[in-house]
Amino acid sequence: MNDLKLPLSFKVQGNDNDFIANFPHAAQGLINDKRKEIALIITSAIYIETKLKEIISSTLFSEIREEKGFVEGLILDSEWCTFSVKRKLIKQILKRKKILNGKQLNELEKSLRKVEKYRNIFAHGEIFYSHYEIVISYFDELPKEQILDEIFFAEIKQHFVNSDMLLSNLAKMIKK
Repeated sequence: MNDLKLPLSFKVQGNDNDFIANFPHAAQGLINDKRKEIALIITSAIYIETKLKEIISSTLFSEIREEKGFVEGLILDSEWCTFSVKRKLIKQILKRKKILNGKQLNELEKSLRKVEKYRNIFAHGEIFYSHYEIVISYFDELPKEQILDEIFFAEIKQHFVNSDMLLSNLAKMIKK
């Protein structure tokens, strides 16, 4: 199977003459490593979003079983029903149906916001090389930069694993 090749903007900053002299060969390994991490983040966000869709569908659309696929396609799979909309929708459904209490609902909301944040960082950010580090530049209320190191990727993974666990538990509660 071929590696996934994500679009990646790339620029060099600083005075790293050795790197610049060997560019792009010197950067290829670094870029490939980061592409794999970014692909995992984006596909994990899609997985979490699919779980959101399934829970929304099983709660909100439970009365319209005959047309469930049509309604899901028309609403949940549409371009305007973004991750953010699904996150807000599921919060309202869970509150209205009293499926989760305040603390549990807040924990889920916080976790899903983190997934959305990281998804947006890697979907819209610009990756560049600066002083022997791969960095992503993005906007989150203000322009920000983050070194793409193992600590950062471990933090992201923890948020995705937590969201997956919370949504899996929620799906089990709803099926009972």
